[in-house]
Amino acid sequence: MLVTHQLRDAFYVAEHTARRNGREVAFEKAAPHKASEAEFIMLKDGRIAFEGNAQELRAAAEHDPYIDAFLS
Repeated sequence: MLVTHQLRDAFYVAEHTARRNGREVAFEKAAPHKASEAEFIMLKDGRIAFEGNAQELRAAAEHDPYIDAFLS
């Protein structure tokens, strides 16, 4: 679980995977099916304003001024 106002970071975590190689950690783009498993929940005034994956969140911004303002 990641709680943040930094959506750039949240999208990065949702769309990448970490691989350990000894003491090193490498980040790589996750496969589309894995990236779609990450779920975003956006709150507004203590209520859920959005719930879904990153792709759905981006699409919701086209129709919801609150989400659009938050993503901008």
